[in-house]
Amino acid sequence: MNQVTRPVRVEEDARLAALAAFDILDTPPERGFDDIVHLARRLCAAPVALVSLVDRDRQWFKARAGFPPCETDLDRSVCKFVLSEPGVLQIPDLTRDARTRANPLVTGEPNLRFYAGAPLRTPDGQVLGSLCVIDHVPRPGGLSTEQVADLEALARQVMDQLLLRRSRSDRDRAGRQGEAVAVTLAGVAAAGGDLDESFRAVLAGAMRAVPAAEAGTVEIREGDTLVYRAVTESLAPHLGLRVPLRGSLAGACYREGVPLLVPDVLSDDRVDPELAERLRQRSCMLVPVRRGGVVVGVLKLQSSRLGAFAEEDLQVLGVLAGSVASGLAEAGERAANRAAALTEYRRRAVFDSAQDYAIILLDLDGRITDWNAGATRILGWRPEEMCGETADAFFTPEDRRDGIPAKEMQSALETGTGVDERWHLRRDGERF
Repeated sequence: MNQVTRPVRVEEDARLAALAAFDILDTPPERGFDDIVHLARRLCAAPVALVSLVDRDRQWFKARAGFPPCETDLDRSVCKFVLSEPGVLQIPDLTRDARTRANPLVTGEPNLRFYAGAPLRTPDGQVLGSLCVIDHVPRPGGLSTEQVADLEALARQVMDQLLLRRSRSDRDRAGRQGEAVAVTLAGVAAAGGDLDESFRAVLAGAMRAVPAAEAGTVEIREGDTLVYRAVTESLAPHLGLRVPLRGSLAGACYREGVPLLVPDVLSDDRVDPELAERLRQRSCMLVPVRRGGVVVGVLKLQSSRLGAFAEEDLQVLGVLAGSVASGLAEAGERAANRAAALTEYRRRAVFDSAQDYAIILLDLDGRITDWNAGATRILGWRPEEMCGETADAFFTPEDRRDGIPAKEMQSALETGTGVDERWHLRRDGERF
């Protein structure tokens, strides 16, 4: 029997993160787990058997037999003491053990007296809870050697069920996330450079890829702040919110250029607790958004639950952040095209209205690319006759013989200016 009190590891971050990674809490009953508790109860001749998972502030029962509540607070938990045990913890009489004699479940209904719990230990050594059997009468001799071995074997079966369940979940998650990324990229492309529409498409894809997320934002830098440029529906009142680059999680993600996975925002001194409460944010993850290798903003997903996200979620969020960058690039290209179109419009307005001047554009090979109305009026050739040709046609035969067109082109290429004070020809052969 083990009567030594060891430190309880309920709130260790690594243990809680391991528990969160199984995504098992508050899920419906499953036959595999139910069968195990019924078998444990029969093998140990106990009226109560539980698969108990110990969270930060409660114990929750994935399967139970002979015990109506689906969870209790930690003040009523005996399973929490298993977390620090190397093997099966047995307490022959709960009323005589310092750890449990004041427990309300011992002092009152249902008057628990005997407890035996085998730790549910992950392959990397984290204890998630226990498979336990409980009796309403003390057992001074505890379980038999065979019963202890049976309880340990069934605890291993519980862990195998949890690992199998997580493997299936990871496979399903990968498929769901891949589909979400494809849909997001299509949405960004369909936005056609509309930046806000691109942001909304990315947020919709992120929420689809990470079901644990309850809300999300795209935050873009403006001056010394990050501005909520796009938000999911639950954060609609906070559109346009500004958070400082220094003294905020988003600012840290932006300045350091690294993803952040925060299981409990209230334990991070960079978080404004009042703002976190307003946003209903208890855990979050953030990834930098880059354009051309430069960080320009942050993509964030959040939850009101502790430890809602896993490393796999952070990785897919990083992929989706690339979609934000694509939207930024397309919006920039669209703006550049608009500016270029406006410039071209202004150029054409001047080019076409210059009736008193022959304006002729040539490429670097000396071939005519454009020919204005003034050139037609003065020289006589129409644009369709001259575009694609060299300028030799309106030089005199002697200048063509002396290579003057080529020399003027070379001067323009080298110095930016080609001096052209000489006789020229019109289409009808007239010199001017």
